[in-house]
Amino acid sequence: MAKCEGIRKYAYLCLLLAWNPPFHLQTLQSDHRAPLVDLLGLTNISVHLTDVAAKKTMALIRSLVNKTTDPVLKAPFEVCLELYNS
Repeated sequence: MAKCEGIRKYAYLCLLLAWNPPFHLQTLQSDHRAPLVDLLGLTNISVHLTDVAAKKTMALIRSLVNKTTDPVLKAPFEVCLELYNS
């Protein structure tokens, strides 16, 4: 696959993702490694950033489950944790 240069490289990957190109473009541009890699490298960075975000989300959900004493909130948080963890 041919390398795309500069902003075009990011835009191309964002178009492939197609869910929210401006978000993906901003996220990739925030990583210092992005300007130095090809499309496969951008894909690896995307996977890494997704993994980091997922772990942060899981930690937040666990925190909500552990800190919440209201049973009306606790049950949905527990379901959320179970589903997110599967």
